[in-house]
Amino acid sequence: MKLIAALLTFAMVTSVCFAESVSELVAQIPVKDSSAETALAAKLMAGGPAALKELCAGLVPLGTEKKDDTQTRDAISALVRYVGRKDGEADRAVLARALAESLATASDWEIRTFLVNRLQEAGHDESVAALEPLLADEKVGLHAAAALERVGTPAAIAALEKSLPAATGGRRVAIVKSLAMLRAAGAAEEIRKSAADDDKALRMTALWALANLGDASARDLLVKALQVEKLGLLDKTRLYDWTILDARRLAEAGKKQDAAAICAGLLDDSGDAHPRNVRIAAARSLVEIQGQAALEALLPLVQRGDVQFRVAVLDALARAPREEITPALVGRLKSVAQPEVKADLLAALAKRGDVTARAAIMNATRDADPSVRVAALNALVLLGREEAIPLLIERITTDTDATVVAKPAAEMLARMPGEKPLAAAGDALAAAPVKSKVALLELLAARAAHGQSAAVLKQAADGDLVVRLAALRAMEKVAGSQDLPRLIELALAAKDAGEESSAVKAAVAASIQLPEAGDRTAAWVVALRKAQGGKRAALERGLAKLGGAAALGIVVEDLKSSDKVAREGAIGALAEWQDDAAVAPLLAAAKSGDAAQQVTAIRGVVQVLKNSTTLSNAERVAAYSHAMAIAARPEERKMILGALANERGQDAFDLAAGALELPGVQAEASLAVIKIALPAGKGQAGLKGPTVVAALKKAIPACPDGGLKADAERYLTTLDRAK
Repeated sequence: MKLIAALLTFAMVTSVCFAESVSELVAQIPVKDSSAETALAAKLMAGGPAALKELCAGLVPLGTEKKDDTQTRDAISALVRYVGRKDGEADRAVLARALAESLATASDWEIRTFLVNRLQEAGHDESVAALEPLLADEKVGLHAAAALERVGTPAAIAALEKSLPAATGGRRVAIVKSLAMLRAAGAAEEIRKSAADDDKALRMTALWALANLGDASARDLLVKALQVEKLGLLDKTRLYDWTILDARRLAEAGKKQDAAAICAGLLDDSGDAHPRNVRIAAARSLVEIQGQAALEALLPLVQRGDVQFRVAVLDALARAPREEITPALVGRLKSVAQPEVKADLLAALAKRGDVTARAAIMNATRDADPSVRVAALNALVLLGREEAIPLLIERITTDTDATVVAKPAAEMLARMPGEKPLAAAGDALAAAPVKSKVALLELLAARAAHGQSAAVLKQAADGDLVVRLAALRAMEKVAGSQDLPRLIELALAAKDAGEESSAVKAAVAASIQLPEAGDRTAAWVVALRKAQGGKRAALERGLAKLGGAAALGIVVEDLKSSDKVAREGAIGALAEWQDDAAVAPLLAAAKSGDAAQQVTAIRGVVQVLKNSTTLSNAERVAAYSHAMAIAARPEERKMILGALANERGQDAFDLAAGALELPGVQAEASLAVIKIALPAGKGQAGLKGPTVVAALKKAIPACPDGGLKADAERYLTTLDRAK
């Protein structure tokens, strides 16, 4: 009774699970996503071998009239993906057997090819018996060989080896390739028979196969093939590659002496013996095979003139994980004479990162050749930054040719993190020669070494103008607020215009670091009480970068000075002022001053207004209006209109429209009118009304910008329609 109940239960479950037939399931393809594909494949697998065979029976040859098996092929491919999951071994075996059985009954070569390709993805040992006979098939044999290669088991190898003697043409090429990929050494004797075949594809495949197998015959056969006349470049390259491959395979098999002999034979650089890339590949392989023992063959070659070969070989040695290589490279460094070889040896030692080479590298930093000294410094920095600092300073301060060694050394020092290299540079300044001082000062400036400002500031009083200028330029980057009084003193004492300007800039940089506006200008105000003429003007130009009410008051007062230099200095400072408090005195100066002062003052007004972030639109337009009324020349009016074009609103528009009648500025006025009138952006409204229409009609003909002119015409059309 229990057995009967169990059978009834199984029957009920089976009827539920297989409610959908194979054809109904196939009809659901294409599925919408991967999860749906998985569910569909699971249902097909649940049908067992019978369902899978039924599915395969639905295949028809491609191109069969009025028959399309695309859904069936997609379903089989979905099953292959489904059983490919890690936990699908049982399902995979069931599917593989079903594919193999279907393969045996399929009569069309295209269907067999499709099934073989699916077995290539899903088959294991259970597929070998079905695939082996197909190796003799002219149309399917290549696919069968690929499938057996993918299976890759001893049974698959045996099937390929068994089929090879009788195989010809493309099938033999495919089987040879697959056996070589599977490293089937037992097939070497049969493969050798094809190494001299008249068929080039078969011959080349056999040569590669023997090399990949590490067969004893490969070396001689490859050498012989390389000696063939009129060998194409691609074929020659392949044969060289396979020669190197043969050496690697021999080394893997423990035949390192034979492998090294092959590589050594390719290192010959006499005449046109072997191309450089081949010699490089052989050298790299020799290092991998022999390690330190390869140095005996390679280091003499390194000293010859082939730079690319030398660099490649030393790079291979640098990467080789053998402790004995570093001493060998150090020994060669001590014995060679050529500077370029020494430099490359040092680069290789740096790449190795072996600190045991440090002493030899330190010694090379004092080599007679500057390129060797630079290479040694680079290597030393890579091996240990802090240990390199004293030697870098030594080279910076003692090398006579600053551009060759001292400057690169300073750049290396500048790249080092932390304060130690900066402190060393600051300490070295006092005793360094002029060119070295400049290099050190540039280094400290590049790193904004605020902690070395005192050392840098001392150099601003050096007897050499070049050093003083370099120090003051550096102070602009390193100065602290404590340096401000001294920098102002230096500006007042400077006899050179460039020195004065640099001192002022550095003083400004120091002032900006003070938090309170009054503190930033206090030292300047004190200095101005005594400064006269050009020095006063220089200080006021510095004040322009700082602003502030007290400073502005002094500068405005100088506008009334009887000293022409002081007046011009004040105007120049106001023209560069950083806040809009300068607008009113500039307008006043423009109205009351001479022609030159008027030009400077109006230009200053425009610049201050363009940079203003506190004045309202109306206030800026009012100032532009005053400037326009004062301006006597078209040049200043053009400048005003150019700035006005960036404003918005009716007041700005009216001011620009009024300028349409002024001589010499029609183009600038038309541009300003159009830019102000047009919408500022998408979804924003432009200006409207009769006055706008009238001004646009005047402006458009004079507009020099074709694109803007077209925009204005389109906008004017919309205004006309809205009337």
